Amino acid sequence: MVWRGVSPRISKLGTTATNELLNNKDFVDFLHNNFLYTNRPSFFKILEQAIKKHETAPQQLKHHTQDYLWETLTSLLERYDLYTPLPFSTPSSTPIVYKYPLAFPIHQVTRLPIRSPSNEFRLDHVIN
Repeated sequence: MVWRGVSPRISKLGTTATNELLNNKDFVDFLHNNFLYTNRPSFFKILEQAIKKHETAPQQLKHHTQDYLWETLTSLLERYDLYTPLPFSTPSSTPIVYKYPLAFPIHQVTRLPIRSPSNEFRLDHVIN
C-alpha cells in the first residue's frame, strides 16, 4: 500500500519496518512539513533524493549510496523521535542506539584541541 503522496520508489526499500514507517501518517506528515533549513527542501524531498541517488548509482557504488540512504533515514527517525513527545504514561526504556551517526547533526560543534607545534615541525620549516 502506498500512502498519500509516498512515491513508489520509497516503498521499494525492502524492509517491512521501513514500509510500515512510511505508511505512518504522522511520520510522513512530519517529513512533508519540516525542513532542514528555511526555504530548503523538506525532509521528505531529502529522503526521496537519497533513494533516487541509490537507485541510479552504478553497481560498484551501491554500498556507498546504501550507507548514505540508511544514515539519512536514521537521522530523520532520530529527529522524528525528538519531535514527537511521548505520553507520560509510557515507561522509560533503554535508548535506541543507531548503527550510523546522524546524517544531519543537531547543533553539534566539535572543538579540536589546539596543540603547539612539535620540535620536528619547527625544524622542518626552518630547514626548508
